[in-house]
Amino acid sequence: MLSLILLLFFIYAALGINLFSGVMLQNSLDKKNNFQTFQGSMIILMKFSTGEDWNAFMYELANLEGYEDEECVETFTYKEYKEAGNVMKGCGTTLSYLFFFSFTILVSMLIMNLSVAAVIEGLDTAKKENMGIVQGDEIEQLIDQWQDYDPDASGWITIKDLVFLLYELPPPLGKRSNKIHDQV
Repeated sequence: MLSLILLLFFIYAALGINLFSGVMLQNSLDKKNNFQTFQGSMIILMKFSTGEDWNAFMYELANLEGYEDEECVETFTYKEYKEAGNVMKGCGTTLSYLFFFSFTILVSMLIMNLSVAAVIEGLDTAKKENMGIVQGDEIEQLIDQWQDYDPDASGWITIKDLVFLLYELPPPLGKRSNKIHDQV
């Protein structure tokens, strides 16, 4: 499951670089949080997987108008990029909506499934560890069998009756095996 999550992050990081690496830096989309490098893309996707501020980035990456009186450039050449001082001034794309909604839904589902799987495995392990512990049903069985040997409810039975009682009860309280009991 973890490898599936890492694969999803890898795919979305590569897709984010291809779609958004040239988008103009804005308020949330800054020098530190952007899709210009693979490492930066992976880190920002980790941030989005926690639900932190992904919608602000989505709107900024869909911005087609520019930021702070500076218009974005739809397409630019390498020469224009060098003349601008290596500053990206590209426009966003409306594909950011699809990108962010699909990423958020997929990551949320995978993380939820991973969490549910961990809880179920923990419960299964706890159940296996507690197999020898007396359960409520077994106590009720003991009370029912005890009543047969102590009809007056005095709280006392003979040693001989105790041996028979323990032989009739299933484990962990008694000795009876299910195979013998099912045959009788």
